Amino acid sequence: MGNDYSQYLKPSHSVSQTKLSSVDGNNPDKKVLTKLDGLRRLGRSQSQQGYYEKARATYSQALDKIVGCTQAIDDGELIQCDIYLEISTTYIEQFSHEQANEFCSQAEKLALKLNDKVRLAKCYDCRARMKKMVALYSKAIKDYKRSLELKLEILGENNLEVADCYENIAEIYYLQGDCSSALDLFREALSIRLELIGGNNLYVANSYHNIGNIFYTLQHYDNALAMYTKSLNIKVEVLGPTNLHVADTYHCIGNVYIQQEKLDSALSTHQKSLDLAQQILGNNNLDVAQSYFEIGNVLHCQRKFDEALLMHRKALKIRIDFQGKESLEIAHSCHEIGKIYFSLHKYDSAFEMYNKALELRMKILGSKNLRVADSYHEIGNIYIRQKNSEDALLSHQKALDIRKELAGNYDISVAESYHCIATIYYDQRKLKEALEMYQMAADIKLDVLGESHSSLTVTRDNISRIHHQMGNSDRRHSSIFKKPNIEPPRSEGKTSPKVKKFTSMSLSDVQSILREAIETEEEANSSKKAMKGKCCVNQTQTVCAKLKPQ
Repeated sequence: MGNDYSQYLKPSHSVSQTKLSSVDGNNPDKKVLTKLDGLRRLGRSQSQQGYYEKARATYSQALDKIVGCTQAIDDGELIQCDIYLEISTTYIEQFSHEQANEFCSQAEKLALKLNDKVRLAKCYDCRARMKKMVALYSKAIKDYKRSLELKLEILGENNLEVADCYENIAEIYYLQGDCSSALDLFREALSIRLELIGGNNLYVANSYHNIGNIFYTLQHYDNALAMYTKSLNIKVEVLGPTNLHVADTYHCIGNVYIQQEKLDSALSTHQKSLDLAQQILGNNNLDVAQSYFEIGNVLHCQRKFDEALLMHRKALKIRIDFQGKESLEIAHSCHEIGKIYFSLHKYDSAFEMYNKALELRMKILGSKNLRVADSYHEIGNIYIRQKNSEDALLSHQKALDIRKELAGNYDISVAESYHCIATIYYDQRKLKEALEMYQMAADIKLDVLGESHSSLTVTRDNISRIHHQMGNSDRRHSSIFKKPNIEPPRSEGKTSPKVKKFTSMSLSDVQSILREAIETEEEANSSKKAMKGKCCVNQTQTVCAKLKPQ
């Protein structure tokens, strides 16, 4: 269901407010209406705080009140429709889509019966949200646009419900990689909300949060941090410090710190997010799994591989329990576990996890998607380490083609592909081609990440190595050398392992890997009592350039 804006609207403008004036002031059922309003407000508050079962119990009390006095309330069926939608939303939040569909269908029947196009639009919103959660983006956006058409027809353009539609459609564009269209619609939603209800409310906070997500994806990390901080300050003021929405914003801020290489700040911020999720929901839920996932990413960047692996295994176990064997979150967990195995030089295990992630991502997202490109990229890195240049080049070229098409020529992921393809050329002793690719990577990294980022340092060191081997001491022609003194190249001195092919792995194999961690978990917890473990749909992938092959 859409947001509840009734506190901001005059009675004549609210599409969901009961016409109290139709009830005789001496009628005792007026007290029932007041009670209904209180129960719905309490249910919404409980839902916002993540207490979904309590919220449903409160909504059930409200429905019982309606059954007892339907004839005395002109809009009894309208209120009933709204409550069905509110109950559906609580189930959506818990990924219980069967129950959510059941209550959405009841609401839709009432909306059609009453010929209420706004409530029918909200039913489309509910169904679209469920489709979005299982990555059926084209079907989701179709429902969202149907909703927008109805709301524009009935409510006009400058309306809060229309702002919700712009935001919902923008989220789909964002997930599809169209950040420009998404940013335009997020800003349109923010503009409407600021004009109609001011700046100190959760809806504006949500707009700032969404715009922060766009800036994060575009690698504009300072802008992203500013947007997330605005969102956080509003949420803490309105909801208090102990709330899931506050926890979610901490998680996003932590991801920005990772990209800025402020790993201690990232870890403490994700720990705040985890603590809140555990305090509100307990230890076994998807929000806690997301915190484990993000803390695992930070620990990986800190090269604390065993601790990182434990966090990701915890996240994967919870996700399998709640979402089954095939979901994007399962794919993301497999991918990150593969990266840890890669860092530990366990290339067979890494390949198996990467391949499982690739299979799930292609099944859910299709072959042209940035997540699929990430999987090809990491598989190519394994082939590089295995000195299998042919397969490495094939995998990285696939990743590069997808990234250039979907993210543009100057995205940081494109720079990573250039860097790895350069590494392949270097192994093949094609120094001229390797130098060209490294320089293309460095140009992008300098522009996006800045002069002092470690990823740029790695690429520069490799360029220096090639110049040294080519006997070229004059490097002034290279656009990326801003500093005159570059360390002389270092020899890796690694032997070439035997090239081998890998087979895919079933999820039962993944679960067997998880069981390996169970026996050691108590020992790990006793020595790390303070360590608890959050991320994004979003959002979002951690890029740790230090973990890429040099």
